[in-house]
This record gives sequence, C-alpha cells and structure tokens, in this order.
Amino acid sequence: MEIILPDFTKFTWQLNIALLATIFSIFSLIYNDYYIYYGFFTFVYGLIGASLLPAIETLFPYNILRNYLMVQSILTVIWIASCLLYAFPDFFMNC
Repeated sequence: MEIILPDFTKFTWQLNIALLATIFSIFSLIYNDYYIYYGFFTFVYGLIGASLLPAIETLFPYNILRNYLMVQSILTVIWIASCLLYAFPDFFMNC
C-alpha cells in the first residue's frame, strides 16, 4: 500500500500558514493549552486570506497588486489586534 501525500507547493502561502497553525495548535494542546488561541487566530487568518483574495481578484481583476496589498494589510491588522486583545484583555478593557 502506497501513501500519496498532497503537493504542498501548489498551496497558496496563506494555506501553508493555516497548516502550520494547525500543527502549532496540536502541539500547544500537548504542552500548554493557553497558546491554542494563537494557533486558532493564525489558522483563521490563513483560511480567510486564501479564500478572500481570489474572490476579490475575481471582482476587481485589473489591479491585482492593490487587491493583494489591501487584503493582506486588513487581515494582518485584524490578526495582530486579536492576538493583542487575547494577550492583554485588561489593558484594552480599562482604557
């Protein structure tokens, strides 16, 4: 019986990030449950980035670089904000 592995080079880099976040979450379950949320946030970032970018490129096909920069910058800001809100909830709730 031969095991066939998928070709990971054909994935977008966002899906590779989601795959690494899944592996990180599995290891965080083994060692420390506190860090599973960071893996989950990164997994969601990768999945949304991989699905949102082709959708926006379909809607606006003439400016691909602007679409890419817009999607990635918005997702990166949301990812950093969600990680900071989880890491320091008292700081942001008392402002």
